[in-house]
Amino acid sequence: MALLIRVARGDWGDATEENIERVLRSAAEQLQQFCPCRRNPIVVEHTEGPPRVLYRKGTKGETLVRLNVTGTYWAQFAYQFAHEFCHICCGYEKKAGRSNPNQWFEESLCETASLFAIRRMADAWKTNPPYPNWRDFVKHLDSYAADLLANDKRKLPSQMTFAQWFTLNESKLRENNGCDRDRNGVIANNILLPLLEKNPESWEAVACLNAEPSCEPGGFAQYLAVWRRATTDNHRAFIQGIAETFGVQPH
Repeated sequence: MALLIRVARGDWGDATEENIERVLRSAAEQLQQFCPCRRNPIVVEHTEGPPRVLYRKGTKGETLVRLNVTGTYWAQFAYQFAHEFCHICCGYEKKAGRSNPNQWFEESLCETASLFAIRRMADAWKTNPPYPNWRDFVKHLDSYAADLLANDKRKLPSQMTFAQWFTLNESKLRENNGCDRDRNGVIANNILLPLLEKNPESWEAVACLNAEPSCEPGGFAQYLAVWRRATTDNHRAFIQGIAETFGVQPH
């Protein structure tokens, strides 16, 4: 379904609103094609603070997204917007006013979305960039994703299974509303990105992530059980595979 994105005037430096919109649309399309549904128009504003999608809506019901980028850094625009667009795909507004000790999983999914979108954009722009002369930006998209994947802070420690790492780090992940970029990155790089690049149709399942109230103060196994119950049969094996990788059993 057509996605309406409007970039508001702001301190974007030498990046024009039209060009920013083309980049953001390209990033969103990498997810939208696998998780299609009708969404509110999106208005993108500049901020000096952290990127975020707001709970409050615009005057015409638009979803408001704020990005902190100045200049023609298309990879950074794509990275930030794909993360926030994934929150939108997850139905973030359904959890307004509710605490969720497992918010770290959605944050890790959104980190995965950024990597997923940039890597697919790099492939798409080789043959069909927003403008013909933008093919040269492919190398910047590739290197941006490669640097994130090679980051030592996102690597799984040697001699340790992922389930062991999760057992040691779950309590830290549940702090700070789930926003721990390094730990979120470990999950994205090592688990979720390989799974979703192999089976991109599983992105459709994220639309059900917040379909039911969060489990307070439920553990991750219960959280996955709620998600599995909310989604369709064809995605339950995907969620079960995640559970097995994390070493938990939904119940």
